[in-house]
Parts: sequence; C-alpha cells; structure tokens
Amino acid sequence: MIRLIIIADDFTGALDTGVQFSKKGISTLVTTNMNIELENIKDQIEVLVFDTESRHDTKNIAFYKVEKLVKRFKNIKNCYFYKKTDSTLRGNISGELAGFIEGLGINEISFIPALPQNGRTTKDGYHYVNDILLENSIFAKDPLNPTRESYIPKIINFQNDFECEIYKKSNFFDFTDIVSSEKKINIFDCVSNKDLIEIGNLLKGKNKLKYTSGCAGFAEILSDLIEFNKEKISLKISNDKLLMVCGSVNQVSLEQTKYAKNNGYKFYTLSPYEELSTDFINSENYKKLLDNISQNIDKNKRFLIESLDSYEKIKLTQSFASKNNISLDNLGIKIADNIGYLVKDIIDNIKLKNLVVFGGDTLIGIMSKLECEGIIPLDEILPGVVIARVISKIDYYNINIITKAGGFGNVDVINNIEKFIDKKKE
Repeated sequence: MIRLIIIADDFTGALDTGVQFSKKGISTLVTTNMNIELENIKDQIEVLVFDTESRHDTKNIAFYKVEKLVKRFKNIKNCYFYKKTDSTLRGNISGELAGFIEGLGINEISFIPALPQNGRTTKDGYHYVNDILLENSIFAKDPLNPTRESYIPKIINFQNDFECEIYKKSNFFDFTDIVSSEKKINIFDCVSNKDLIEIGNLLKGKNKLKYTSGCAGFAEILSDLIEFNKEKISLKISNDKLLMVCGSVNQVSLEQTKYAKNNGYKFYTLSPYEELSTDFINSENYKKLLDNISQNIDKNKRFLIESLDSYEKIKLTQSFASKNNISLDNLGIKIADNIGYLVKDIIDNIKLKNLVVFGGDTLIGIMSKLECEGIIPLDEILPGVVIARVISKIDYYNINIITKAGGFGNVDVINNIEKFIDKKKE
C-alpha cells in the first residue's frame, strides 16, 4: 500500500531520495511513467517516486507536470506527499512548488532544502554550499542549469506570489499548527542533521508532516517519522566488470573522471559528431568503437565513456550543433540519446551487469534504451551515490546501476564504488 509519494525533477535525484527508504528495508519504486495506475503497482510498494524529467522544462510545463501528477493521487487514504528539489536549488523550484500546492488543493507546505552531510545548509533563508553562498558557488557556473540566487524566498517567488516565512533555529517553536488561509511556504533554516530531526519532530507534532518539500536530506527523516513496514533487502553482485559513463557537465564530475583515468581506467571521449549525429550510430566506425570498448571491458574489467573532458569541449559541441541545425535547448537530451544507444549495444555484446552513470540526463537516455519500466533502489554507497536494480521487459537488462548526481562525491569516489562492489561480490 502506498504510504508516500515523492515527486523529483530528474532521475538521479529520484534515486538518491528513494534510496533513503529502501536502505532501511522500505519497499520503494522509482519510475518515469507518470500515467502508471495504482492497480499495476505491487501491493508491497510503500514509497512511489516519480521522475517528471522537468528540470530543463519551462516553468509553466514543469508546473503542469507536477500539478497533473499529484492531482491523480491526492485522494489516496493516509498518504504523505513530498516534493523533492535539487540540493543546490537548480531547476524549476518556483513552478514545481506552485504545481505541488495547486494539484493537491492545499494552501501550505514546509520547505527544508538543506543537505548538511554534503555541505548544503540554509541560514536566515539563504542557501549555502560548503559555507559559500549558492550564487558564488560552482553551481552558479553550471553551463546548462546555473543557480544565480541564494535567497530562497526570491527563488520561490520567481513569477509566483506566495507568502514565505523563514523559521530560524531560534524561532522553530513559533511554528503554529494553525493552517494558513493564504498560499504559504514555511522555509526552515538547517545546518546539521540534528536540525533536520528537530524540524521533522516539530512538523509531526503540529500535524503538518503530510505535505513537505526538500532534498534527500529531509526525505531520510521522513523514513523514520512515517509508519512503514521494513524488511531487509539483500544485495549480491555476480561479476566485477564495470562500465563508467559520464555525461555530467559539472566540474566535480570532471575531476572524478580525471581521477579514474589517472588511476588505471581505459577510456574513450566522444567527439561532437559521435555525441550528436544519428548517422554515426549506423556507421562502420560505430561498430568498430563498440567492439573496441567491449573487448576493453572484457580484458581490463574497467572502462570509462565520457561526453566531455573539459569546458572547452562544451563550446566545440555547441558549435557543431549550431552548424548542423541542432537545437541547443535539446543538446543534453540528444547527447544522452546517442550514449544510450552505445551503452545498450555494449550490454548486448558482453551481457554487462554493472553500470556507473554520472548525470541525470545521461541516466534517462540509457534507461529509455533498456526499456526500463522502473528502478528499485537497493543501497546508498555514499550520500548521493546509489546502487539500484533496473526493471526491464528484457531480462538481461535487469542490471545493477550505480548513479551519482553531478555535484556529489569526493574526487576519488570511484574507489568507494569499487570497494563496495568487491564487498558485495558473490
């Protein structure tokens, strides 16, 4: 029976939120199918996580997707609702919170965007990354989805008109159980996991836990505050061949792939033509590349495919797209599509069982080619690094997939992933 519905705007975000429940033995399903019917969901699923793929949409389209989705499920008895947002406030925060409120037919939600264990904190209504104002962090330089504002009420009220009330730690207990008669968002300061727990207990005590929003940090608190059935999930990995795929443009991911290359990973960097041309997939050069990568994985057990190795490569790719009449708005989707075909064909070639993917767009491109019907999160290797099982119509696509949101993890994150695989090997 569904006890909690979570709405995320990208696949990696959906997974790193869903895993907060599955790692505690709570049966969780992540899906991109927004038309899924409740009768088609197994009875034991208690947490249903939707990826609306709306991070790069316009504000209005993002609003519509969220509003339409939650409206379908708002009458489920004893069900909680959580609007998952990016921990660095990228995407359509304004439109999606508005869609969440309108679709559920409510006036008030509480917003707790902090993820203290990864350096995302909120103070006096301003959001920080490692004690640097968000607008001055590396996320303000994201080439596809920059965040240029730190003050949360201003982000929320971009083209909206909500009352925003900031609750600092010193006035948490001024929070009232009276329901607002106006559209209102309660924003909570938070600098530690202890603060997250305190906020969760406060909302539960005031009977205001049913409709909340934030990132994976507060989601983990919900896993202890809502009554769930819990059953230990076992995980075994049958072989240690590993394909790492990076389509993220985040500087953190670029440093992590550079580390992998400097520590023994064979690799291939796709050219703009290989990333974007439909002709390449049907060419002899594509077949040669496919065979070469497949043989490398068989021989070396580790291989990296990357869409770029520097910010300069982004300019080359954009230039190629412009010369070939490819819309820059759809650049990420087109690249993810070509990478998806390549990864699928590698799996077909060597029956690969373990895949590591950096970047939400890349992940969705791969999942679409694997005829993915859903993903079952299994465990959290590190904050933001999740291992899950693909659920596909085709049995040998039911692989282990390890995902990482672009800005998460230390430079040597691949070492942690490999140690985890070694520990779980049968």
